[in-house]
Amino acid sequence: GQTYSPGGTFNISPVATASSGLAVSYAVSPNTVCTLGSGTTVNIVGAGTCTITASQAGDGNYNAATPVAQNVTIAKAAQTLTFPAQTPARRTFVDGGTFSINPVATSASPNSGSAIAYSSLTPLVCTVSGTTVSMLKPGTCTLAADQAGDSNYLDAPQVTQDVVIVPAPTAIPTLSEWGLMLMGLLAAGLGARRLRRL
Repeated sequence: GQTYSPGGTFNISPVATASSGLAVSYAVSPNTVCTLGSGTTVNIVGAGTCTITASQAGDGNYNAATPVAQNVTIAKAAQTLTFPAQTPARRTFVDGGTFSINPVATSASPNSGSAIAYSSLTPLVCTVSGTTVSMLKPGTCTLAADQAGDSNYLDAPQVTQDVVIVPAPTAIPTLSEWGLMLMGLLAAGLGARRLRRL
């Protein structure tokens, strides 16, 4: 078995031999998976099953040998995502508030080239659209990053990061200008009543 890599190669090993002692030639197929390089080198083109066929055409003393084939599996390559801790890692809840995923995830090269998709694993706390996160309530918002594979690459293992959404501080009631004037008049009235009693 082999694993796909852009421009990758492998050698036919062990090589085929003919009982006649005559030289053996090789062919590989399909060309979407592998091609024959120089000598016994096989070029990796894509993931799949590469069929290597050995032939011996014979000569004046020997008939052609019956071709024999061996299959080599070219496995899909893995791809890896990196998703750094979010900045800031704590957010204050705002009703209807949003924030951007920052920093975003990146994929090591080479990779499938598929777009990195984001989602929320805590949909009661937050939701995700593109790279925008919507806050629904205080709690731990777990963000997930995924990258799909293709014919040559496996899906990247999912990676996650948490953002803690904290409750907004309780607002301290304040008096308006008219409220302060009314409080002053009440205080003055209470003071006057106390003076009369004395």
